[in-house]
Amino acid sequence: YADWPAWRRAIEAPLERRVLTSAVGLVTVSEPLAERLRIKYDRPVAVIPNGFDPDDYPDEDLRSDANTLRIVYTGTVYPGRQDPAPLFAAVKSLGEHGSNIKIEFYGRTLPGIRQLAAQYGIQDQVGVRAEVPFRESARLQAGADILLLLQWNSAAEPGVFTGKLFEYLGARRPVLAVGLPTGVAPDLVRDRNAGFASDDVGELSEQLSKWLTQKAAGGSIPRLPATVGAGLSRAEQFARMFKELAKWRDEFSKLHERRRVAIFVPRLAIGGTEQHLLDVLPRIDPRRFAVTVVTTRGPGSLDNGMRRRGIRVIHAGYTERKPWSLAGAFLGIGRFLRRERPDIIHFFLPEAYLIGGLCALMLGQKCRVMSRRSLNLYHRRRRFSATIERWLHRQMDVVLANSNAVASQLKNEGVTEDQLRTVYSGIDVDLYAGIEMSDARRELALPEDAMVFVCVANLIPYKGHRDLLDAFAVADSRLPKNWRLLVVGRDDGIGAQLRDHAQQLGLEKNVLWVGERTDVATILKASDVAVLASHEEGLPKSILEAMAAGLPCIVTDVGGSPEAVLDNVTGRVVKLHDTGALADALVVLAHDQPLRARFGQAAKLRLDQVFRLEGCIAEYEKIYDKLLGQSAAVSESEAAGSIPVTKPDPLA
Repeated sequence: YADWPAWRRAIEAPLERRVLTSAVGLVTVSEPLAERLRIKYDRPVAVIPNGFDPDDYPDEDLRSDANTLRIVYTGTVYPGRQDPAPLFAAVKSLGEHGSNIKIEFYGRTLPGIRQLAAQYGIQDQVGVRAEVPFRESARLQAGADILLLLQWNSAAEPGVFTGKLFEYLGARRPVLAVGLPTGVAPDLVRDRNAGFASDDVGELSEQLSKWLTQKAAGGSIPRLPATVGAGLSRAEQFARMFKELAKWRDEFSKLHERRRVAIFVPRLAIGGTEQHLLDVLPRIDPRRFAVTVVTTRGPGSLDNGMRRRGIRVIHAGYTERKPWSLAGAFLGIGRFLRRERPDIIHFFLPEAYLIGGLCALMLGQKCRVMSRRSLNLYHRRRRFSATIERWLHRQMDVVLANSNAVASQLKNEGVTEDQLRTVYSGIDVDLYAGIEMSDARRELALPEDAMVFVCVANLIPYKGHRDLLDAFAVADSRLPKNWRLLVVGRDDGIGAQLRDHAQQLGLEKNVLWVGERTDVATILKASDVAVLASHEEGLPKSILEAMAAGLPCIVTDVGGSPEAVLDNVTGRVVKLHDTGALADALVVLAHDQPLRARFGQAAKLRLDQVFRLEGCIAEYEKIYDKLLGQSAAVSESEAAGSIPVTKPDPLA
């Protein structure tokens, strides 16, 4: 609401961000404002409302003129944001009955009050007084019949909590809250039976009439009970605040006893890498590591899930408009690294690696880790960035691959044996316990006797959805008549084309486009066979999830897929783009239930032996520990050089 020129806001906004993001905690006065601060600055926020000091108010009941209903307002009136017009209209509507109402404004900035009163013809009933000292203001409040609270007019500001309201409660006089009837201020008035809140002229007229009648009958408006301000004295509020400060002090101390790990990723959207981080990061030992996720593209759909699991999320970039998005992310990462100096930085996905890696090198950040989770076929389209990546590889202390296929490519890009380590992704098998197929099918409205295939992959060309549809078209006449294909994933631009293709092939009744989902475990439990016809993969998380659910899998022989799915042991591996072989595999598994059961059991066993989440987390922690230990040794000896990490024997 600050009426400042754009140039001043441009200067102050980054200063505000810098100060607030560096704070251990923030304090504000209401929960709506607290939620905005949590989202914007990702800091702990305590809600401590304003308060009052009971000693500021006289104990005696200062009765006013028995023939007049005296309404008092103390403080500033902000033009365009607080409006007494509904009150003036209500007084006008009462006619002669309302002539005994007197409204007094005391304050420094009260523009337009007299003119507005004149417009409603009640200028003789409205007084505008000069500013008075606080003690006098408290006495005026205690001597009023009714205290006027002008609420903020913007529905976008439900969290505005002025200190004036708490002073009014200290004065123990009924409060008339005029303005939008929603928000923390009118809610407090209603919850404490402290007065009346409305912006409706008719309702205000009715309430004023009641108060006029009450005063005429009894000679005064009774004081509110002392309990109206219970828990809201300044002493009580400060006690709450100091309790929060003590908690933050202890958390700050514990935080700095832990080693700080910064994870860089473009955005926490729903995808294989992002879901991997959501599974792994909250389970990294919080007693030894404090993990922060830094994104280069702003908020994502998994932000809140990550925060609920205790992981801090910071957005270094805020715009999709290139090149400003890249420049903004670079500057944001630089600010973060200068301010927090994490002990370890760990990059996921090419964009975060390029921007964050260059920034980290410029600032001399130590203990650098990069994870590659896909094949490097994207290098063909981005030769310049591929060259930078190869150079960055030599600057990393550790380079992690999620499959032997990815590790082989990294070796060809110049990563040394000392740098390289293969760490398979892991799956939390407990997610699939207790879900029955029949229950899952009822939830998805699938026939109990349907033959259900499932493909979990965002709709991206290289995921091979078109090849999969072609294979189903070839196999259609040999499949059970009630077969279904569930296509689960975010539409990244080719959804309409794939739907048209399915219709042209006559498959529209069999293919169900489920879209982006968070209940993948339920969908897998409703299925019989998982299939992925991808053209390139590091190690497909969706296939590992299917194995955890006990499904036989059909995959193409690309990347790490054959490392997960063993041909004729846990499923079928077919050649890339071999539509006939893919169709045959679909038909065989559709008609051979004992084979599906045998493959599914073997898949669960293989996942339990090789791809458990606990093993992946333990590997990350070992790598971090070794890096930190060797970094400390290097610092002590003032030596220089890379930090070697021994590559383990590859898993069978």
